[in-house]
Amino acid sequence: MTGPDNAGSAGIGENHFEDPQSPRQVESRVERSKNESGLFSTESVLNVLKLILAGSPLPEVLTIIARLVESQGEGLFCTIWLLDEDGRELHCAAAPSLLGFIAHVGRVAVCANGASCGTAVYRSEAVYVTDILTDPIWENYRGRLLPYGIRSAWSRPLFTREGKALGAFSIHYREPRSPSAADLQLIENASDITGIAIERHLNEEQLRRTEAYLTEAERLSHSGSFVWDVRRPGPAYWSAEMCRIHGRDPSQGPPLFEEDRSLHSTEDWAGLMAAAEKSMREKTNIEYESQLLFPDGSTKNIRIAAHPVVNSDGDVVQFVGTTIDVTEQHRAKAALESALTEVRKSEVRLRTIIDTIPAMAWCALPDGFAEFHNQRWLDYTGLSDEEGRGWDWRTAIHPEDSQAAIDEWRDIESAQTHRARVCSLLTRASDTTLRLTLRLLGTDPRVIIPDRR
Repeated sequence: MTGPDNAGSAGIGENHFEDPQSPRQVESRVERSKNESGLFSTESVLNVLKLILAGSPLPEVLTIIARLVESQGEGLFCTIWLLDEDGRELHCAAAPSLLGFIAHVGRVAVCANGASCGTAVYRSEAVYVTDILTDPIWENYRGRLLPYGIRSAWSRPLFTREGKALGAFSIHYREPRSPSAADLQLIENASDITGIAIERHLNEEQLRRTEAYLTEAERLSHSGSFVWDVRRPGPAYWSAEMCRIHGRDPSQGPPLFEEDRSLHSTEDWAGLMAAAEKSMREKTNIEYESQLLFPDGSTKNIRIAAHPVVNSDGDVVQFVGTTIDVTEQHRAKAALESALTEVRKSEVRLRTIIDTIPAMAWCALPDGFAEFHNQRWLDYTGLSDEEGRGWDWRTAIHPEDSQAAIDEWRDIESAQTHRARVCSLLTRASDTTLRLTLRLLGTDPRVIIPDRR
């Protein structure tokens, strides 16, 4: 963040000249006579504060403050320094009466020997150097200021209200000099105003960044924010993404009440209004899903979530909330349901085929846990589908052969062979012999197709 060396380079166009609150007009009203008390006039302070509140560019505001300070005494030069984001260096943002100073001096380190300004920020206290030629904290920087004839340098660190460092405010003279009581008062007053200007600028910058992050987050998540005014009634604020969700140009701002209602079906709008009325009565949040109907015949599904804002009388005056475009979720859900329906149909067809084959078939896990039996198996054994599941299929085997069946199964499982295994077992359902062909699928014994002999 750098600023102009003088008012002429501050980027003030001629169109500002007639504006009574423009930086140039404010500067023209800055006092030029020395004030022995070290205090600014009320008018001067108000003019600077108006610039700050109007959001004027920070370099211009700092230049005006510096010139205001310089008008308080002969031979006085003012510089204002801003702390870099990493907190390691200061850079000069304003030096209106020292031509080329900003480019020539460059940056100053925040350290124990960082000239007056860098040392002041490092110590978190004011540093008043009477003569830079003899003070050791200027050893690395005095060569940069000597071309300007500077000998004394007084600096005061600038902080936010929370105590975070912002930079430094400095006054210079071309002769060795210590500050008087009036000088100290001048530095304190000027530092306070400068700190206000810088902190407000940083807060506004942070707000702009936050708004940009929020806008991008809303765009990526297809969610928009809104404020609904109960007293109007209608939308008082729509974010850019809220406008896009509703097919509206963000530059148009929020729609009128009727425009908003026209995108909803009569049933959906009535439901939304009923949810709002309930929220107003019970002071509860709103959660509602609706469908937007556009003139071209396209539709969007949205989910609305909002909470009521209550005034001091306990009345709901606004709803603050978000609208999420869930069209893709609805489409994905419909596609999934369609796929599941097809799977169920396939399962029914497969079951029908298996039930009609001229053999008994069943399927089990590698550990022998039965998962499926066809209808011929159930009819032959006399077991229900539920009774035959798990290890209960053993009840269909004659007690004399039950253990043999289990041993055979485990032998097949441990062998991990793809060769078919055949064993003859007696069943309880009929005193006949079953030939069980145990087949291996992959490396797991899965399908067993008994063939009654």
